[in-house]
Amino acid sequence: MNAADVENNFKKKLPTVVVLAGGQGTRLKSEIGTVPKILAPIGGKSFLSILMMWLKEQEAVRVIFSLGYQAEQVISALSMLPEKSTIDISFFVEDFPLGTLGGLSLVLNNEEINECIVINGDTIADVNLTSFVSQHRKLGSDSAIIVTQVEDASRYGSVTFLNENIIDGFKEKVLSNVQMPWVNTGIYYFSSSSIDIIKSLSYGSIEHDYFSRADVKLGYSKFDCNIFIDIGTPSSFYNSVKILGCYL
Repeated sequence: MNAADVENNFKKKLPTVVVLAGGQGTRLKSEIGTVPKILAPIGGKSFLSILMMWLKEQEAVRVIFSLGYQAEQVISALSMLPEKSTIDISFFVEDFPLGTLGGLSLVLNNEEINECIVINGDTIADVNLTSFVSQHRKLGSDSAIIVTQVEDASRYGSVTFLNENIIDGFKEKVLSNVQMPWVNTGIYYFSSSSIDIIKSLSYGSIEHDYFSRADVKLGYSKFDCNIFIDIGTPSSFYNSVKILGCYL
């Protein structure tokens, strides 16, 4: 294989996917009890099973879970996934709650990872992860997020843009007259330079404690999503069967 073939294979390959699934899912406790959010039952399947079906469609080859609350339940479920025959699946467990930034740092400090995709463990969107990564490899982005448009951004806040490549900032509340605002899907790309910084941070939120840093230039990709859900609230959890019906 010549150098050009090696480079083309690299461009087509999806980097390591890190799934952040350490939170308690407090808002869903009335619906799922002590079951961790990533194992929430949806139409007879766990959200984890649906997430792994989606990642297999994306041709993921390596998936690492950052776990915390009720980790033993998730570990047991991971051991029974049919996707483990084709995807390298592993996990790390935080000793105490570290937040999304700390949970990611835990993984990055224990594995050799040069670039990665990061997904919140309650989120699925019908995006093309390979296209997303390819775009930001070409742009040389240190960090990037996927954004999409929704009718109601009150749950998510909205994203504003500095230019065609860089995010300007995030707004927690959206004015009622703003039509179809762009929102953060909770799907991220980090290059080696970002990973070096994140490894030095042991606690906090990716959104509030990393993206807000003055030295971070955050890129983005826009996707029109027919499927976009995070199951973190009772209302979205109830809607999940309808939205994720193609996986059930």
